[in-house]
Amino acid sequence: MALIKCTECGHKVSDRAIECPECGCPVSEILLDIKENEMFDELENKKTEIYSELNRKFINEINGRSIENLEFLLTLKGQYSIKQIEFIRKTLENKKLMKCTPNVSEKFKKAISEYPLSDLKFMRDTQQALYSEEEMQYICKVINNRQTQEEQQGGYGFQYAISFLIPLVGFILGAIMLSKNDERERSGGKSCIVLSITSIILCTIFMCAKVGFI
Repeated sequence: MALIKCTECGHKVSDRAIECPECGCPVSEILLDIKENEMFDELENKKTEIYSELNRKFINEINGRSIENLEFLLTLKGQYSIKQIEFIRKTLENKKLMKCTPNVSEKFKKAISEYPLSDLKFMRDTQQALYSEEEMQYICKVINNRQTQEEQQGGYGFQYAISFLIPLVGFILGAIMLSKNDERERSGGKSCIVLSITSIILCTIFMCAKVGFI
């Protein structure tokens, strides 16, 4: 004997009972529904496996097509999903680029420099067969350089925050000292404020130069 979940009300019932004590649904129908659900889940899993396999075949097939054929495929938008059309379009662009630049020429480098990082990763991960070894090495090098640059810019932001915080504390202390009656403390407060403002300005100029804003 095992407890099963009623497909009508969700109540737990014995598989040997006649009907669900909560809603009266016959146990025979509950067992049939459970079996149908299991068969449906199994079918969906198989569909997912087949779809994944078709995706791999689709990528290999599109990479092997000619420029003229890819241009023709773009006219058949109703036969492909949005993602497939986008893949065809990017493959076509990359094949045209490769045709114009069979080697790692200056034209190729210029074109690659204008691609966003996401497109470069797309080329690296799905279209290695379209490029020579030298071209793929250059693409990977550009990706690494851009990622390093982004990481450095993030580090500069943290450094700037710390460098800005310290003069800010000095500015606050200077303002407090400036409010005192003692002339010596007031003089020291003025010096702290001047030094803090100067530090903030210099820090801003330095960080902008680092990031390339100036």
